Amino acid sequence: MAKIEKRTALGLVVSGILLAVGAANAAPVGPLKTFSAGQPAKAADVNGNFTTIVNTVNANDARLTTVETNKQNVVSGACTTGNAIRAIAPDGSVTCQNTGGAVGFFSVSALAGVATAGTQTNLGFANGPGGTLLLGRFQSAPPSSNDLLFVPVTLPHGVTVTAFSFTCLQNTASTSCSGTLFRDDFSQLATVSISGQSSTAQTASTTAITTPVVDNQNFSYFVFMSINSTAGSALVPIRATVTYTTP
Repeated sequence: MAKIEKRTALGLVVSGILLAVGAANAAPVGPLKTFSAGQPAKAADVNGNFTTIVNTVNANDARLTTVETNKQNVVSGACTTGNAIRAIAPDGSVTCQNTGGAVGFFSVSALAGVATAGTQTNLGFANGPGGTLLLGRFQSAPPSSNDLLFVPVTLPHGVTVTAFSFTCLQNTASTSCSGTLFRDDFSQLATVSISGQSSTAQTASTTAITTPVVDNQNFSYFVFMSINSTAGSALVPIRATVTYTTP
């Protein structure tokens, strides 16, 4: 009778372990030795069943550790306006990227400019950075002491202007060299002026842009570059550059 009670208790213990493993959605356990009522349980068979259960539980624990180590956390990062999520790390942090598209540039040379008052202009040279020689245009004669070079600008429709820069030789203290980006309704998008006299061409830039989205359906665009007959070759506009981003 005592043997039967022991076998019954042993069976309950094994059954309880199997139920616990199953409740945890573990991998299948087995094969196990099956005991019949009234049949003696050998220690080797019982120990073999326990060994199988232990090995399965340990394997499942290893699987759970792997899952916990490599799991994807809930996304906790965020991107600012104008940016989008590019990648999500396992810890939930994010990598952002700008959604404004590619950056583009459009430069116009003063050589393409037409004097608005019909004054005479000549090609002019200026020393650039690193000993380079730059080519521009200057006012060589009256009737007007102050004039402007009108230079058309061709920008892609729908892009957003983000910066405007202007390069000029201003080797005079009496006259300032400036460049201004306009629409043909004379709305000013951006303007910059060279600060200070120098024997080398200088560049001034701004990111302050008004009505930055290019609308070629309704407008055209151009740059005014200042020239002066008194300053002559001491005031030589070189180029204007428009920086933009695509949609």
